This record gives sequence, C-alpha cells and structure tokens, in this order.
Amino acid sequence: MDQETFKKLKEAIKISPDPNDIDFFALALKTNSLLWTNDTKLKKQNKVKIISTDEFNFPVAKSNFILLKILERFKYSGDCQNFRN
Repeated sequence: MDQETFKKLKEAIKISPDPNDIDFFALALKTNSLLWTNDTKLKKQNKVKIISTDEFNFPVAKSNFILLKILERFKYSGDCQNFRN
C-alpha cells in the first residue's frame, strides 16, 4: 500500500461514524469525492461530504454514478481487503 493510501485509511478510521464504512471514507478522501447514502449517522463528521437521495440532483448525478460504480467494483472485487492491508 502506498503512503498516501495508508494516510487516508488512517484518517478514515478516525472519522468514519460506522466501522463498516471505513473503506468508503478512505476512497472518498483519496479521490476528494462525496458519498451518496441515506445513512444519516455518516453525516456526524465534516471531512467527507455526504448527500442523501433527497439531496441528489442531476449535476451531481453523473460524477456520483461513476463514483458508486468504482466503489461497487472496489468493494466486491476483493480489492477492499488489499486496501486495508
């Protein structure tokens, strides 16, 4: 794991309100992206912008759709484990 990724993972561990979402926070921090979720507890931090479906609008839709596809691929490809190690 490169030093930048490790740094973002350490930061994500500190700020993520849910330990199950640390990987998403680390990736959002690394790519300077926001997260789209209806999990309101994730808004209990101020480092990563969180938007809900109600807040979702078209200008944001394209970039977030791409981010979500990256996150899906990242999470389900097994790379998530590699990211933590």
